[in-house]
Amino acid sequence: ERIERKEDVLDVKDGSITFVDYSTKAVRLDINRAMGIRPTMRFTIFDRKAVGLPSDKPKGQIEITEVGNQYSVGRIIETRDLAKPIVAGDLLYSAAWNASEPQEFALIGKLDF
Repeated sequence: ERIERKEDVLDVKDGSITFVDYSTKAVRLDINRAMGIRPTMRFTIFDRKAVGLPSDKPKGQIEITEVGNQYSVGRIIETRDLAKPIVAGDLLYSAAWNASEPQEFALIGKLDF
Protein backbone atom coordinates (compact mmCIF):
# COMPACT_ATOMS: atom_id res chain seq x y z
CA GLU A 1 0.00 0.00 0.00
CA ARG A 2 2.86 2.43 0.75
CA ILE A 3 4.45 1.75 -2.64
CA GLU A 4 1.16 2.50 -4.40
CA ARG A 5 0.83 5.81 -2.52
CA LYS A 6 4.37 6.86 -3.49
CA GLU A 7 3.63 6.31 -7.19
CA ASP A 8 0.67 8.71 -7.06
CA VAL A 9 2.58 11.58 -5.38
CA LEU A 10 3.92 14.30 -7.67
CA ASP A 11 5.34 16.74 -5.16
CA VAL A 12 4.60 18.52 -1.92
CA LYS A 13 2.12 21.40 -1.78
CA ASP A 14 3.34 24.89 -2.63
CA GLY A 15 0.68 26.63 -0.54
CA SER A 16 -3.00 26.60 0.27
CA ILE A 17 -6.16 28.62 -0.22
CA THR A 18 -7.28 30.58 2.83
CA PHE A 19 -10.45 32.25 1.50
CA VAL A 20 -12.73 31.95 -1.55
CA ASP A 21 -15.16 34.59 -2.86
CA TYR A 22 -17.42 32.80 -5.33
CA SER A 23 -19.17 35.98 -6.53
CA THR A 24 -15.93 37.42 -7.95
CA LYS A 25 -14.08 34.09 -8.39
CA ALA A 26 -11.27 35.46 -6.21
CA VAL A 27 -9.14 33.39 -3.82
CA ARG A 28 -6.70 34.41 -1.10
CA LEU A 29 -3.53 32.32 -0.76
CA ASP A 30 -0.97 31.79 2.00
CA ILE A 31 1.99 32.48 -0.32
CA ASN A 32 3.61 35.93 -0.54
CA ARG A 33 6.19 38.16 -2.22
CA ALA A 34 9.05 36.97 0.00
CA MET A 35 8.49 33.42 -1.28
CA GLY A 36 9.12 34.57 -4.86
CA ILE A 37 5.54 34.54 -6.14
CA ARG A 38 4.72 36.81 -9.11
CA PRO A 39 1.51 37.94 -10.86
CA THR A 40 0.27 35.76 -13.76
CA MET A 41 1.72 32.57 -12.25
CA ARG A 42 -0.71 29.65 -12.42
CA PHE A 43 -1.34 26.91 -9.88
CA THR A 44 -3.28 23.66 -10.02
CA ILE A 45 -5.67 23.10 -7.11
CA PHE A 46 -6.08 19.77 -5.32
CA ASP A 47 -8.49 18.73 -2.57
CA ARG A 48 -7.25 19.39 0.97
CA LYS A 49 -7.78 15.73 1.87
CA ALA A 50 -5.59 14.44 -0.98
CA VAL A 51 -2.73 12.16 0.01
CA GLY A 52 0.17 13.77 -1.81
CA LEU A 53 -0.90 15.43 -5.03
CA PRO A 54 -2.50 12.92 -7.40
CA SER A 55 -2.04 13.97 -11.01
CA ASP A 56 -5.39 12.69 -12.26
CA LYS A 57 -7.71 14.48 -9.79
CA PRO A 58 -7.15 18.26 -9.79
CA LYS A 59 -10.09 20.46 -8.78
CA GLY A 60 -9.15 23.37 -11.02
CA GLN A 61 -6.66 26.10 -11.76
CA ILE A 62 -6.01 29.64 -10.51
CA GLU A 63 -3.91 32.58 -11.71
CA ILE A 64 -2.17 35.02 -9.36
CA THR A 65 -3.46 38.60 -9.77
CA GLU A 66 -2.04 40.44 -6.73
CA VAL A 67 1.03 39.72 -4.63
CA GLY A 68 1.34 41.07 -1.09
CA ASN A 69 3.75 40.90 1.82
CA GLN A 70 1.48 38.64 3.87
CA TYR A 71 -0.74 36.90 1.32
CA SER A 72 -1.58 36.84 -2.38
CA VAL A 73 -4.81 37.01 -4.34
CA GLY A 74 -5.72 35.00 -7.41
CA ARG A 75 -8.67 34.31 -9.64
CA ILE A 76 -10.26 30.99 -10.47
CA ILE A 77 -9.76 30.29 -14.16
CA GLU A 78 -11.00 26.68 -14.22
CA THR A 79 -13.15 24.43 -12.05
CA ARG A 80 -13.22 20.80 -13.18
CA ASP A 81 -16.32 19.65 -11.29
CA LEU A 82 -18.98 22.09 -10.08
CA ALA A 83 -20.10 19.49 -7.51
CA LYS A 84 -16.63 19.78 -5.91
CA PRO A 85 -15.86 23.52 -5.82
CA ILE A 86 -12.57 25.06 -4.74
CA VAL A 87 -12.75 25.76 -1.00
CA ALA A 88 -10.54 27.18 1.77
CA GLY A 89 -7.89 24.67 2.75
CA ASP A 90 -7.38 23.25 -0.76
CA LEU A 91 -3.77 22.77 -1.86
CA LEU A 92 -1.76 24.64 -4.50
CA TYR A 93 0.73 22.95 -6.80
CA SER A 94 3.00 24.24 -9.55
CA ALA A 95 5.45 22.08 -11.46
CA ALA A 96 7.62 25.10 -12.34
CA TRP A 97 7.79 26.90 -8.98
CA ASN A 98 8.86 25.88 -5.49
CA ALA A 99 9.08 28.27 -2.53
CA SER A 100 12.00 26.43 -0.92
CA GLU A 101 14.22 26.17 -4.02
CA PRO A 102 15.31 28.89 -6.46
CA GLN A 103 14.31 28.53 -10.09
CA GLU A 104 17.01 27.29 -12.41
CA PHE A 105 16.70 27.11 -16.18
CA ALA A 106 19.18 25.92 -18.75
CA LEU A 107 19.24 27.52 -22.19
CA ILE A 108 20.91 25.66 -25.01
CA GLY A 109 21.59 26.90 -28.51
CA LYS A 110 21.69 30.28 -30.21
CA LEU A 111 19.83 33.10 -28.49
CA ASP A 112 18.86 36.46 -29.94
CA PHE A 113 17.98 39.14 -27.41
